[in-house]
Amino acid sequence: MKKLSVVEIKMTTARGASEEWTALQAFINGEGDLPAYTAVEQYYMQIQAQMEVLDVDDGYLCVCIGERAALKLMLGLAVTDEEVRIIHVKRDRALGALVVKQVGAFWKRYVDAKVCPDTTEDDLEALRRHWPVADDGTTERRHDRAGLVRKMQHYKAKASAMKKKADACEARLRSEMGTCEAWDIGDGLTLTAKTTHRKESTRTVKASSFRTLRVAKPKAKRGNS
Repeated sequence: MKKLSVVEIKMTTARGASEEWTALQAFINGEGDLPAYTAVEQYYMQIQAQMEVLDVDDGYLCVCIGERAALKLMLGLAVTDEEVRIIHVKRDRALGALVVKQVGAFWKRYVDAKVCPDTTEDDLEALRRHWPVADDGTTERRHDRAGLVRKMQHYKAKASAMKKKADACEARLRSEMGTCEAWDIGDGLTLTAKTTHRKESTRTVKASSFRTLRVAKPKAKRGNS
């Protein structure tokens, strides 16, 4: 009888992906903690849930890191162990039992009760894709959401102000670094400003629709002439 395993395949171009996958491998080897609040933490939970559903004891998380590595795979060229990671994951029955418990609670609280869960920042991109086009000319009266709109404006203004402060710090650092590639700033930390060379390329962008959320001020009424 053949032994079944779960295989989950990912592809990423995110910054810091290599470090996250290295940290995950270290955790599985018993050499550190599961990297919290990262994509690989979600993948680890995902494959544990899959093993629980299928009742198997082994899984494999595979990832292709970077567009260059993906292109090499498509062309049948050799890739390095840094570009493609294959991590063996053993089933954690205690974690699987916790997942089953949480899923059951979610189902009872929302699906059976026919109640939509509260939206979070994790839902934003999915909502943007789900309703990319508005019905022309439609308006609804929602004075009950004025407070939420003001809260959004407050947070966006605060984020913008913090970005300006961060940009000012970066500008000062760049002006002092000049053409220097790196600074040793103590405590084992290094500030780097390395050069990245990108080759020219032609890309085809497909037509698409999207909506930008803005708060507009009412237009001033014109007086009668």
